[in-house]
Amino acid sequence: ESLFTNPAGLIARTPFTTTALTVAATLAFYAFIVTGRTAHFCMLMIFYPAAVLLARRLRDMGQSAWLALVPLRPQQVLVEEPQVLVLL
Repeated sequence: ESLFTNPAGLIARTPFTTTALTVAATLAFYAFIVTGRTAHFCMLMIFYPAAVLLARRLRDMGQSAWLALVPLRPQQVLVEEPQVLVLL
């Protein structure tokens, strides 16, 4: 059973926390150290394992794994650069 590729199953709090910190550190590395398209590609590749990890933890807490999709839109709103209309 693979921790990052199989969304079926459960994960306890301690393994989830250590693995989530590892994923967060990896995302921070690619966000702040590596630049350009390579960073964007790597962060996109890390998205699936992070979603699987979150789905397993939600299932362990007795919630639906579909709740993992809820934070997607607010995160996109906060991370994307705002479009500013300049009137001259």
